[in-house]
Amino acid sequence: MTSTLHPTLRHTFLLNLAQMAAPLSYGALKIFGSLPDEHSDLDLIVKKDELTRWEQLCRGYKGVEKAVFRRKSYATYVELYFSDNSYLELDLIHSIQRKGQVFLSANDLISASTAGPEGLKVVPPYLSFVYICLFFNLNYSPVPDKYRQIFAVLPTHQQSRFLQWMGSRFGLLEPEVFFSGKKTALFESKLPFEPENQGLRGLFRRISSAWDAIWQDKRPVITFSGVDGAGKSTILSQTLAILTEKYRRRVVVIRHRPSLLPILSSYTHGKAEAERRAASSLPRQGKNQNPLSSVLRFAYYYADYVFGQWYILLKYSLRGQYVLYDRYYFDFIADGRRSNIELPVWLTSFLYIFLLKPRLNFLLYATPEEILKRKQELSAEDIRSLTDRYLGLFQKLEQRGGKARYIAIHNQHIEATLDTIESEFRNIC
Repeated sequence: MTSTLHPTLRHTFLLNLAQMAAPLSYGALKIFGSLPDEHSDLDLIVKKDELTRWEQLCRGYKGVEKAVFRRKSYATYVELYFSDNSYLELDLIHSIQRKGQVFLSANDLISASTAGPEGLKVVPPYLSFVYICLFFNLNYSPVPDKYRQIFAVLPTHQQSRFLQWMGSRFGLLEPEVFFSGKKTALFESKLPFEPENQGLRGLFRRISSAWDAIWQDKRPVITFSGVDGAGKSTILSQTLAILTEKYRRRVVVIRHRPSLLPILSSYTHGKAEAERRAASSLPRQGKNQNPLSSVLRFAYYYADYVFGQWYILLKYSLRGQYVLYDRYYFDFIADGRRSNIELPVWLTSFLYIFLLKPRLNFLLYATPEEILKRKQELSAEDIRSLTDRYLGLFQKLEQRGGKARYIAIHNQHIEATLDTIESEFRNIC
């Protein structure tokens, strides 16, 4: 929660937005009595010909460290990174549509907007609920409970206007019917008859929408490596929370490798039992000394990386999702024994050149004394030796240059570690 004595730059930006945007035509959506909280974005319905002025406004604000603009055919998504580490996402929507079909008039919502919290021009609550209802139904989803609860305490005249609007347009009068998410077919049946969805204009809009869906911003892959007990699981889970809650990113977590191919032991024990055994067994307990067996095991898992990386790219990264790896290929270089593999380091290091390089790679390390307080799975000698191998590998990879970063962090204080990770994340956005 923002302190009134020490408000974040995000909060002061929102407080000043009405004054800065006074000459512009817009309406803020889904504003019901207060400004967005720290974990919400701000949806603004704007005029397309004023987008450049909105971008100048965002770039010119004194506390903005970096402004990123992701442009689509129907909206511009603005990411504002403030110098005090706060963050705000503005959705500048100039065409209210779903799959290239307009379902509400942006001009009508802007014209109906009146002064709201801190002087911000706000779309009336009943029209915000029209938008909410149509948006979720057209996305085959029920309206979330938080909006149902807000609707229940709206002034009676706002509820009545919502029901009148939906009744005149669709012949339905019960809020629960609208909120159920089961009227998608009814709403979709009306859209093709809207003037904006007909003729060449409608065709062009649908083509542009299809292109938006195909051409997504590629999102980075982020990996976490280190000796067991260095704190990877804790840091990864908290990084996940930061990305999803503060930055509102879509994130998928993957363990060790793409897993396009199943774990080898699943062929003899079945997938569920193999995963249970892998999770419950101590690390580095394999006793494989057979060179041929090591080559075959490694070839199998390496194939998973080679082919699986394209699967990850197409399924997640190119569809706007961040990928967090809990361990990565670096284990095969610095600690092959963990996968019951004994191969020359030069070989596993060389083969890394054929893999797509994750954008951010974090090595979390700690002293043997710190690790042994958390886990007693490895000896102090093994911890020291493995840590040195990982540190040497990351130093060598970082010295090669390129876009990929290889960052070693002494994970002594969780907050300091997370600050470093968040700083690196903000740098690549």
